[in-house]
Amino acid sequence: MLEKITIVTVILTDPISQFRDFLDSLRKIEKYDFDLILVNNSRKIGWLKSETRDFPRVTIINIGRNIGFCAGSNLGIRKALENGSSHVMLLNGDTTVSPNVLADLLKYQKNTSAKITSPIILSAKNKKIVFYAGGIINRFWGYVRNRNFGKKYLPKKFKSGKVDFANGCCMLIRREVFEKIGFLDEDLFIYFDDPDFSLRAQHAGFETHILAEPLISHIKTSNSLNAFSAYLYARNPFILIRKNFPWYFRPSAYLGQFLIRLPRNLFRCQNLSAVKSYFLGLWHGIISKIDNIF
Repeated sequence: MLEKITIVTVILTDPISQFRDFLDSLRKIEKYDFDLILVNNSRKIGWLKSETRDFPRVTIINIGRNIGFCAGSNLGIRKALENGSSHVMLLNGDTTVSPNVLADLLKYQKNTSAKITSPIILSAKNKKIVFYAGGIINRFWGYVRNRNFGKKYLPKKFKSGKVDFANGCCMLIRREVFEKIGFLDEDLFIYFDDPDFSLRAQHAGFETHILAEPLISHIKTSNSLNAFSAYLYARNPFILIRKNFPWYFRPSAYLGQFLIRLPRNLFRCQNLSAVKSYFLGLWHGIISKIDNIF
């Protein structure tokens, strides 16, 4: 089967200048043509059509409200599969990519058993600093983290290979993964969707890898949590654990949400409202309440 690649990007609040940088980097991609699907989750963004008029194969899906990163991505993924794509790349709109991003990721997947692959992702503010160099899942304490986050990028230090999870900021996924395990879990809305998807893929026999090449720069605006993000940061790990962890790890993983993640994330909360939302998320995670409160 010949490669047919589709890039799927969910747009919510990305400013137009940032989005132009994103598009400019896509225009420079070498060797491979690709389809671009933009899922507009915002009521306010009306400039997508004018900004992408020079892309010959672009599809814009206007939602008009925030249905979440997962649901928005799934709309784009389904459209890509309907159009016959062999590979789907989930790519954040607050990134810029290297011209060889598709060529390098596709070559890596051809030469390995990887079915989901992320590259090394660097900070856009300082391209010597690592944002993602492999995902680590601590199953005993129930937390996830980006390996070497915030550390200096040293090329000889990093190696390609299997990782616990790919990063949803940029991951290339083969068609057969979606055909076997389905799509992103829309109950998560946003956050922890990438470790969840990676674990489900691994349980189905697919390998998740990192390509140790810095092919993406990512704009990370803030590490603080508002009320919205605090709730999801507290609730979603319980969904991840309940779905994907062996029963014998669950007690300690639940305990880890209080002993390890709670103290760390309380310091990240912007205000009292965010603190209250975090505790509400913990409670809803414990009792398995998944209702959409947004």
